[in-house]
Amino acid sequence: MLQSQTKYNTEANSVDAIGIPFASQKWNALTNANIPASNLMGYSSSLTEKQLLSYMARLNYGFADKYLLTVSARSDGASQLAEGHKYSLFPSAALAWRISQEDFLKGANWVNDLKVRIGAGVTGNSAIDPYATQGAITPVFYPSGSTLVPGSAPSSVLANQALGWEKTIQYNVGVDYSILNRRVSGSIDVYTSKTTDLLMQRSIPTVTGYTTTYANIGETANKGIDLSINSVNIKAGPISLNLKLPLFHAARRYGLDKAIYYLLNL
Repeated sequence: MLQSQTKYNTEANSVDAIGIPFASQKWNALTNANIPASNLMGYSSSLTEKQLLSYMARLNYGFADKYLLTVSARSDGASQLAEGHKYSLFPSAALAWRISQEDFLKGANWVNDLKVRIGAGVTGNSAIDPYATQGAITPVFYPSGSTLVPGSAPSSVLANQALGWEKTIQYNVGVDYSILNRRVSGSIDVYTSKTTDLLMQRSIPTVTGYTTTYANIGETANKGIDLSINSVNIKAGPISLNLKLPLFHAARRYGLDKAIYYLLNL
């Protein structure tokens, strides 16, 4: 079991002024004695904080060095999401069968390793700016007779108190192989994934008093093939020459059916 904690803290301060007597003073001498108030152009400060807390666990099990099982789970909590929706569980599992350990392949000297695997898992995304789930307050001035009275008003972004994790679930089937005295090796993966509850900013009717809000809306799907081939072309003592063919990745660009066509016409 593992546990991790990450904290981001960003502070910023700035002062703008004109008519500084000496360039060497920079902002270290911006006092009323040196700079008239009319020469102070502006100032600002900000503080941004966010945290990510994670708990992880993984279980590996093997039987007769032929059947392999891996089960893992992690719980992540992101501070920038809404109360009650900060934490979510992301499980995954994979099952593998090392065929090369079976009796009917043990006599095949040209096969060094052959493994078939299948897996499924869920991952999450909390990529949203801190405080997006909270209604910000902006300073404004209200007319009162012939003077302006300082006050505050909500921003144009509506706070979403139900904003949670964006999640992607993926399934894959793969084959790992090593043949010809491990001179040729590689893998083949076919996978499909679906992302739901996308973190997006959307427009809302202005009769609510706001123009936009962040929400978990929409979904996307993705499927494809990954291929890799590694070969040892020359091996003489301590010297060897390896060739790695580029990974073939045809998911977002082609789709599964077009990926197969593209592969056959390389």
